[in-house]
Amino acid sequence: MTKIFRCFILGAYIFIHIGAFPQEKFWKAGNNGIDGGTIEMIIVNPLDNFIYAATGGGILRSVDSGEHWSLHKTGLTNTLVKTLAIDAEGNIYAGTCDGVFVSVDKALHWEKRSN
Repeated sequence: MTKIFRCFILGAYIFIHIGAFPQEKFWKAGNNGIDGGTIEMIIVNPLDNFIYAATGGGILRSVDSGEHWSLHKTGLTNTLVKTLAIDAEGNIYAGTCDGVFVSVDKALHWEKRSN
């Protein structure tokens, strides 16, 4: 047997016996507090491991690794959030059709920063 063929056989064995989709073993639903709709983007703050999701209704935040979620939109003039970013200090930026908003208090309140 050639070396390439042996590698192919080994790869096929792993694919079939370990699982074509091993992520099934690591993912679970964590949707307590999510009312549906589209999630545009998810980010994790490396400073505190809070998770933020951009949605059509505002920003969802989880403080317990995705087990529970709460909606935060105070100060957003447009709740259709398309993108999120976090700077080195932990400030969160949200991009909407009305501009860029920033939160300095872990998404509890939002202030417009651009048009």
